[in-house]
Amino acid sequence: MSRREAHPTPVTYARFEIRPRRFLRREDAAFYIDVSPTKFDQMVADGRMPKPCRIDGCVRWDIRKLDMAADLISDPEEATNGREIEI
Repeated sequence: MSRREAHPTPVTYARFEIRPRRFLRREDAAFYIDVSPTKFDQMVADGRMPKPCRIDGCVRWDIRKLDMAADLISDPEEATNGREIEI
């Protein structure tokens, strides 16, 4: 096995294409917040992550809502500045 095969670069594991996207599929949304798809499903079910929207029958998560939810998880007080927000 060559050295390159033994130690693949991080690019080998990258799942996102290099282009901006506003809406993400389930697997990409889970990858974006750094959890498994199963854990992501649990987080959606318990309200820590937002519910998806439908675009012509396709289920997608809004990346901005994912960011807001992640902000609430990492620092609830700072994220809301004392205000309640809906995700």
